Amino acid sequence: MENLTNDAKFLITTMYKQYVELRKDKVDKVKATNFGNESDIKNNLMPEWSTSDVHETLAELHKAEFITTISGDNQFNFIKISTKAISQLEVSFGDKVTTVIDYIAKIKSAIPFI
Repeated sequence: MENLTNDAKFLITTMYKQYVELRKDKVDKVKATNFGNESDIKNNLMPEWSTSDVHETLAELHKAEFITTISGDNQFNFIKISTKAISQLEVSFGDKVTTVIDYIAKIKSAIPFI
């Protein structure tokens, strides 16, 4: 994660937090890794961000292989957190949601536009 911007770290750890919570609630992995499309990310996870910031951050995460997605109509669709992202975040946080939440709060304070 060291090559990601703070906003990309914030988004991917927010996605990982949701993934961990869903898995703890016995949601299967296929559903827990699925985040819908760019609008879903904006509305459900990053409502305070602009649409263009969400798009650019998703592009960064896609390039870093932290998400898989299909592009179409100038937006990302079928967004899934990747196995690479999950494995790196598991090493950092395990499945401890409180540790992830603490990190999210810390990284959020480092982002000037939030």
